[in-house]
Amino acid sequence: MTCLLKIGGHTAHVMFDLGSSIDAISPHFANACSIKVFKLESQEHLQLGTIGSCTKFKFGTWSPITIGETNVDMWWDVVNINKYSGIIGSRWMQKNKVVLDTPSSPVFIVSKPTELLFFPINEVELEELSGSVKYTDADIPQLCAKWIEKYRDILSGVPETLPPLREINHQIQLINESKRYNYYMPCCPDSLKVQLSEKLERYSRAQWWISTTVLQAAPMLCIPKKNGKICTIVDYRQQNENTVKDITPFPDQDHIWSDIARHKY
Repeated sequence: MTCLLKIGGHTAHVMFDLGSSIDAISPHFANACSIKVFKLESQEHLQLGTIGSCTKFKFGTWSPITIGETNVDMWWDVVNINKYSGIIGSRWMQKNKVVLDTPSSPVFIVSKPTELLFFPINEVELEELSGSVKYTDADIPQLCAKWIEKYRDILSGVPETLPPLREINHQIQLINESKRYNYYMPCCPDSLKVQLSEKLERYSRAQWWISTTVLQAAPMLCIPKKNGKICTIVDYRQQNENTVKDITPFPDQDHIWSDIARHKY
């Protein structure tokens, strides 16, 4: 029996498994939700219910599970499970007096004087998550309307507003802070002047670019793309030569992608 509930404050697709004696979350869910894991003293073996016939797990974590309005801290083994974000086993269900009502499909948790109810995912949602649902041509208009509404923020074009500003947590050190730069006069090709004018108008209206006066500014290059549209690039080569180079290793791109995927901006 499966349902949606929160683990560590993040919505997870969880299966209540009476045949499992451990409580497990997938490493992908732990990584995407930045759940800190700990290395176990020894590797543990696990059979069935994972990607592959046999697997080992050597990491675990403490992460709260939300039951109604209460957070219950519980231990999770990090296991390479398939299809689900987490699995709740029989020991936790016995400890918290979980009642699985298979005919009506709710999950009752009676660890407190009141009964708490979790609504499971219905069959249509399960089929969509697993990719087993079969669609016909007659379903296309309904699916298009559903997807347009669901992804309205990315299908309606770029909104002409600034995203929420975040605190600056880094700095760029200069070798000579009083250095004066000698720039060439920037020039835009005649074939791109109309596009540049339209871009200036749009970016100024959205306040992505703001006209102001400064002591010195880097020139902007107007370069045509392969499709003929304009690409504007600021020439910071002289400024880069005047910066203190950071020898810190380049961060792991997989972690960056996982962090970005959790945020709208």
